[in-house]
Amino acid sequence: MNKERHSNYLKSRSFVASLRGLVNALPTDLEKHETETSIQLLIDFLGKVQRSFKTVPSSQDMNAVSQAIQKLEKLLADAEDNPLLANVIGLRARSATRERAPVITAENIDKAKAALAKLETLPIDEIRSCLQSTSYPVPELRALASLLGIRSSVRLGRDTLAHQITMKIANYRGYKRL
Repeated sequence: MNKERHSNYLKSRSFVASLRGLVNALPTDLEKHETETSIQLLIDFLGKVQRSFKTVPSSQDMNAVSQAIQKLEKLLADAEDNPLLANVIGLRARSATRERAPVITAENIDKAKAALAKLETLPIDEIRSCLQSTSYPVPELRALASLLGIRSSVRLGRDTLAHQITMKIANYRGYKRL
């Protein structure tokens, strides 16, 4: 029996040692608090993820949104044609403004013909510099552009007109050489 007692004694010691190891492995109050805080942060984060996921639209929601967009597009298209409807939904109706064509007098056309004859003999760079200088007034440049078949508006300035006229003459010269 002595052997059996010794065996029980060893088991008891082993059990006590295991209990002591278990007690030593238990967390401190600070470790428990940090773990609880970390778990709570994780729970809060996952709750936010869950709430965010609930707000993600489904395919059925997207169909409804697509239909609403189509209806809105139709309403806006109808408002373009109906000034009263445009006014009701707060849009300005399109006005039928046309850009005014520049007024070209017969005197300007005669001056433009004479200027064209003179400009055709000059190199391209000189043509551009002459047209950009103030020796040719803007109404005369418009008449010259009209004579060459260039459409111009009242808004075009001297530099733009000079460039368009110069390019038209240069292109015409290149065409003649072909």
